[in-house]
Amino acid sequence: ILLMKNKNASVVCVDITTYSAGKDLFKMTGGFRTDGGYGSAKEIEKGRTLFDVGAFYEYIISEIPLQMVSFIKKCNAILEDYEYYVFHEENKSFLSGIKKCINVDEMKILTSFKNYDNTSGSSIPLSIIDRDYNRSDEEIRFLSCSYGEGLSMGFADFFINRHNIFPVVKTDNFFEDGSLIYDL
Repeated sequence: ILLMKNKNASVVCVDITTYSAGKDLFKMTGGFRTDGGYGSAKEIEKGRTLFDVGAFYEYIISEIPLQMVSFIKKCNAILEDYEYYVFHEENKSFLSGIKKCINVDEMKILTSFKNYDNTSGSSIPLSIIDRDYNRSDEEIRFLSCSYGEGLSMGFADFFINRHNIFPVVKTDNFFEDGSLIYDL
């Protein structure tokens, strides 16, 4: 997402945090990660990072609605103030679990998982641009939530003018050497 500073723009409210109460869902011994698969956090082996996937989703799905309510209050808003809700989607079951926990119109929850699968950090922008908007000058208010390993979670309350939301650009171009350069 590219943002442009504008003195007249609406405020962007952001909260990023880590929830250490679920720290036992991840275990790491030996100081490195191997290519072995995931296992139960109860079955610690030296030198492996193990992850209790079921407990992680249960924790995240129960924690997001609680933290969302707190975040919305910090932004002086209520759930109904948002036109769309967009969540990071790691898999299909996550979003269905969240839908059960929050009481919003399902048509207001943006998703791009069926078109792009798990796109990691770009799932929220892809879900926003994967919707057909009219090109009016009206602003749309979004509430977004992302989560990740280490039990990190982030929320954002922001507005985007409809005419500034552009479609996905598809290309056959690729990096031949398989690497990206992050120099500016």
